[in-house]
Amino acid sequence: MGFLIRRSWNNRGGVDPTPWEKPVNQASKWLVAKSGTNRIEGEGGSVVVQNNESRKFLLSVFVGDGGTVNLGGTSGANTIQISRTGSSVTVSAQANSGGKATNTVTTEMPSDTWCNIYLKASVSGGLSNQITITAMVDFVTTIGLMSTGDVFGNKLNTGGKTLTCNSLAGWAWFGSTTGGFFGWGATSTVPISDAKYREAVLSNATWDIDSNTTSHTWNRPTGVRYLRAWLIQGGGGTGTSGTPGVPGSPGFPCTWGTPGSAGQPGARGGNDGEPGYPGSPGTAGGPPTQNPDGSCTDGSAGSAGAGGAGGAGGRGVMVQMVTTQNSLTLKAGTAGKNGGDGGHTSFGDVSSISAMPWSNGRSPASLSFGKTTFQHQLGGSDQPGGVVFYLQW
Repeated sequence: MGFLIRRSWNNRGGVDPTPWEKPVNQASKWLVAKSGTNRIEGEGGSVVVQNNESRKFLLSVFVGDGGTVNLGGTSGANTIQISRTGSSVTVSAQANSGGKATNTVTTEMPSDTWCNIYLKASVSGGLSNQITITAMVDFVTTIGLMSTGDVFGNKLNTGGKTLTCNSLAGWAWFGSTTGGFFGWGATSTVPISDAKYREAVLSNATWDIDSNTTSHTWNRPTGVRYLRAWLIQGGGGTGTSGTPGVPGSPGFPCTWGTPGSAGQPGARGGNDGEPGYPGSPGTAGGPPTQNPDGSCTDGSAGSAGAGGAGGAGGRGVMVQMVTTQNSLTLKAGTAGKNGGDGGHTSFGDVSSISAMPWSNGRSPASLSFGKTTFQHQLGGSDQPGGVVFYLQW
């Protein structure tokens, strides 16, 4: 494991060393700086965790052979410990009561590459008073660690605790979350997805998105050697609702009321989207009634039919490109409005409009490249377009 330690003569005044040394790949380093609110951007070091919700959190950390990580100390209540010896990674946690839970898993990362440990703490129970801690190793293997059953709430308090990495661990971040994670639909303070990190760990590559609809300069991330881009048009707008029908009139004198007319169908959504829904039929007029005193009441008027809902807008078209430029002007396409087509996305001198009229199909909701499938959420109905990047270092 000694060759993981940086030689002082090769440190170049603090910048990354030459490529022979690879404790953490460049894609992972790049994502750390974009993740969480409490970060250790380097090998070794510590940070005091600030966390408003002590029971639900995420912790990502890279660990080399001989690396150790402690949150809240080396033992005791409200602590987490992570260590690696060879290919064995041990994760331990202890909440504010009860025994210490420990599990060991094998990493597939070679000795010259740091593995990633991704810890999730979630809550359950009617009073959100139970805590479950799960660890994902290298975004491949998931292990259960702790699941409490304390009816009064067995917390693992992290706010104000110190996260410490030794010299063979680091590039860590900590963030709070609600809901699930590991692809289970969380809302999180961490602006990245597990798909991005999995690709970073396994392939030294990752996904990124630019959906800024104002013209701006995009700059190539430092060290990227290969870049593929998908330009996606803004999604079509939902079609406008059809106009309501006209109410009928009351029967006069003392006759049946006339029916209301049907509502008009909704308009088709933009980008050749879904057709609109039909309008509702009007109701029939009512019959006249004979009153006890011999008089007659006019028949009631039929009510107007409601207009049909507009159809959903279609997905924007898509075009691919590969670029070697260091900076380009980028502008994401805006979503269509009121049944209109979405705006086209431009990146340098390439535009999604070049996919028309020989379109290679509407943009899919996800893209597959490398080892992961990435849900980009661009170009859908009423959604802006943008550029999806695949960056490889």
